Amino acid sequence: MPESPPGGASATSVAIAATETLALFIPPSGNLGPTVIGQVPPSPGPVPALLIRGVANVSIGGTAGAVVIKCRRGNGTGGTQVGAALNVYCATASEPYQIAFAFSDDSNPSPQGGYSITLTNPSAGTCNLIVGSIDDGS
Repeated sequence: MPESPPGGASATSVAIAATETLALFIPPSGNLGPTVIGQVPPSPGPVPALLIRGVANVSIGGTAGAVVIKCRRGNGTGGTQVGAALNVYCATASEPYQIAFAFSDDSNPSPQGGYSITLTNPSAGTCNLIVGSIDDGS
């Protein structure tokens, strides 16, 4: 099993379907926010934006088509979508593609529930490896 990034998660051999499929759940992390001993916590106010980012290595099914990557709050495909979907055209079937993704949750972000990365491809395929993490910039 590949090593997860700090504050992150990883998964291997996830089947991609023509419908939105959960590829990776990034659980809540204790590394968000001030971590220096003695540091004064920030005053109440707006919660800083969270950056959800990672890389997916995918092989699409029998025909060329787009891999659609979405970020959702919580664990699964039913949570609120974060940002716009990322559409990446893959021209060759069975050829592995390395796809970097990043989503910014700046509208009342909720790190306590974690984030899900979902994949869709009309001709199906496999997500060979996906890694992701949540960062608050602190």
